[in-house]
Amino acid sequence: GLRRALSSYEDAMKNSWVYDELYQVRNCHESFARYGLLGGLVYTGLVTHVTKGREPWTLFHSKRDSEKTEEASKFEPILYPQPDGVLTFDLLTNVQR
Repeated sequence: GLRRALSSYEDAMKNSWVYDELYQVRNCHESFARYGLLGGLVYTGLVTHVTKGREPWTLFHSKRDSEKTEEASKFEPILYPQPDGVLTFDLLTNVQR
């Protein structure tokens, strides 16, 4: 059933090159949230080029994403210019190309 399918998917994922690559960069996003732009750049540079994700810790998120997100009504809507058909295109045309 579903449980077995999910289990086999998890096993296949953990044994794939995708898992290896994602594991190496698991702390990069959270490092920017914790340490800011400069600290995140330094941390990410060291992790991706020196330790290659072999650091013995994982930076866990302090809050869920849903707890960090605010109501859309608190923000001004972004008014984007209409696509000009030369440099910018509508979504369907852009996907089609």
